[in-house]
Amino acid sequence: MKLSRFNVIKKEADSIYIYNTLTSSVLRLNNEYSKQFYKALDNGDFNNIEADLKDNLIEGQMVVEDDLSELDYIIMLHNISRFSNNSINYTIAPTMKCNFRCTYCYEKGRNYGTMDKNVISNVKSLITSNANNHSYLHITWYGGEPLVAFDIIEELSHTAKIAFGDKYMASMVTNGYLLTEDVAMKLSSLNIKTLQVTIDGPPDIHNKRRCLPDKSDTFFVILSNIKNAIRINSKLNITVRVNIDKDNIARIDEMDGLR
Repeated sequence: MKLSRFNVIKKEADSIYIYNTLTSSVLRLNNEYSKQFYKALDNGDFNNIEADLKDNLIEGQMVVEDDLSELDYIIMLHNISRFSNNSINYTIAPTMKCNFRCTYCYEKGRNYGTMDKNVISNVKSLITSNANNHSYLHITWYGGEPLVAFDIIEELSHTAKIAFGDKYMASMVTNGYLLTEDVAMKLSSLNIKTLQVTIDGPPDIHNKRRCLPDKSDTFFVILSNIKNAIRINSKLNITVRVNIDKDNIARIDEMDGLR
């Protein structure tokens, strides 16, 4: 067994965290297991460690077989996804409108339109027609801010569920400001299991970069929404993304203490 090339390892007091960027697996090792891990790392031998530690490292693909080329493995997964007829993936923007005025947004100056009835009807037809040729459908809801047009997401999700049943799954990229308790409760019924929410550093930096038109706070509203959404919908997986550049990189570590 060998250490995956995609691991990120961080020390924290008397423990370490291992994050695998390929599988998104996270493993926390206490002091005892940390010592075993580093000893195995120094020896280049992960076979002679405690079974439960070894099992968890293997499950998260943090250690892999010696003869496995992880680069070839990624290429294989890419080709399967690209050329397989078994599943189909859509990225759908129900609207290009957004409630934020982020300073770096690439949408500046673009058409901020929302799907009209004709476009909605055509998307429904596209989804339904593909059910004859594909077993699985995944939709990424995008924007603009997709929750501005949540009614359209509900309508199109209903069509997808009729066409694909439980083989339809979805995710969403959202700023999180409109992630109310009511929305969070509805997401499971729409088969939306994963959200990506952006928080760009501690409150003062975030609120300058990811702001409302009136410049009022968004940080604590988003943080509260995330906490409430997880409490209400235990099946919801929320990933927090941070856009890092020269203006906020020096203070990113401050986010460790935010809960």
